[in-house]
Amino acid sequence: MPSGLAYALLPHLRPGARPLGYPSLRALARRIHRDRAGHALQLRNATLSFQDRARPVIEVLAEDQASGSVRRIGFAWIAGADAFTGPQVLQAALSAEVPAAGVDR
Repeated sequence: MPSGLAYALLPHLRPGARPLGYPSLRALARRIHRDRAGHALQLRNATLSFQDRARPVIEVLAEDQASGSVRRIGFAWIAGADAFTGPQVLQAALSAEVPAAGVDR
């Protein structure tokens, strides 16, 4: 991810895709909650090549448990996190920011 971004979400992998930067882990978690639209979340380790370097990221998926369909929200990046700590840090932030029922943050 670009230098200077501590928290980012890359919504898709199409050519020219640009990451969306967030000022805090809390802001990133809020964005993910908004995009999941009440569906269950799945977090998966992934690696993306950026500026000719492999970077550990977290693939964020929303699962509609009623239909079984899965939709990619994007790839989250947390500066300094590796494949082990990244999902743990993101999961903790998501748990801390669980929206109240009927409240859109």
